[in-house]
Amino acid sequence: MLSNKYLEERKIADSRIKKYNHVTYISVAVCAIALITIYPQMIVAIVVGVFALTIMIVMSGITQKYIEEELQKKMSIELESERESQTTS
Repeated sequence: MLSNKYLEERKIADSRIKKYNHVTYISVAVCAIALITIYPQMIVAIVVGVFALTIMIVMSGITQKYIEEELQKKMSIELESERESQTTS
């Protein structure tokens, strides 16, 4: 029963990670395009592109770590409550 709950929560967490990653990628890409439009010099475009890519990678890792920790907390609470219910039965 707990394994089914874990699999359901895992799917939800994975979909949340994908959603937040897509939002991060789109927003950083839009900002990078806006900066390239403002500064049309090639060297600035390259620096902005590398900077935007770095930001996307870091934000993706931070988001994934946060959601993973949230899932682990939730599942440990579920496991603890299941243990308590088994000991009282």
